[in-house]
Amino acid sequence: MRAYALNLGIAYQMIEDIEADYSRGSEGLDEEYVPVSKASYTALLGFDKARKTVENMLADSAKMLKPYPNNSVLLEFVAMIKERLP
Repeated sequence: MRAYALNLGIAYQMIEDIEADYSRGSEGLDEEYVPVSKASYTALLGFDKARKTVENMLADSAKMLKPYPNNSVLLEFVAMIKERLP
């Protein structure tokens, strides 16, 4: 459960960074774009890699829940965070 929570928290923060950098008016974002915020996941990884990393973390979080019965609410958290991914 700790790994699930950590994965979910980091994925959420990465989405926040992606949204913040994207909302600064950057059309046609790609690996070469350097966002204004230098201390963000998108600045470190680039938009494509940051987005792919978030997708992988969310998939891993969902897999971590398989052994637990009655995990539907926790899976909803994963889905809600995934919906925010631009």
